[in-house]
Parts: sequence; C-alpha cells; structure tokens
Amino acid sequence: MPDDADVEELFASYDAELRDIADKLAPVHTVRCRPGRPTPWFDDECRAERRNCRRLERRYRRTRRAEDRRLWVDAARRRLRLNRAKYEEYWVGRLNQCYRSSSLL
Repeated sequence: MPDDADVEELFASYDAELRDIADKLAPVHTVRCRPGRPTPWFDDECRAERRNCRRLERRYRRTRRAEDRRLWVDAARRRLRLNRAKYEEYWVGRLNQCYRSSSLL
C-alpha cells in the first residue's frame, strides 16, 4: 500500500482480505431446514395451553408483579402436566394397539 492511501482504501483492502480468509475457512453453503415430524399427541388443547402460558409469561415479563409470576408458573405447571398426560395416553394406547410389538410401532 502506498503511504498516501486514505482511510477508505485501507479499510476496503483490510475488509477484502478478511473476507477472503473467512471464505476459505468457512465457505458459504445453503442449509435446508425441514419441519420436524408433528408430534401425534400434541393436539388443540395442548396448543391452547401453550399459547395461554406464553401470554402469561409475556405479561409477567412486562409487569414484574408477583401475582403475574404466580399465574405464569401455575400455567406452566398445568401445561407440563397436560403434555405429560397426553404423551403417556398416546403411547400406552399405541402399545396396547400394537400388542407391545416393536416392529408394528
């Protein structure tokens, strides 16, 4: 670089070199994000409970009141109990339906 180069030129040169090094170390590639398989036991009731729990969490984070925190924690516990019950009900039903045969599951 010549001694009379201005800051803009120096920065452009520095940026180009860093980009070249970064491209060599971690080349750009596309990544596909596919949605996961839907959970068969997660139904409308679970979805509504999750939505309510998130609503209460947002309220608590906005107000920081003890009452709002208690409502949010109660809703989170209720949601976890519901999810666990739906999960167990689904898999017990599947096991009974397939006569405990892993190949049919």
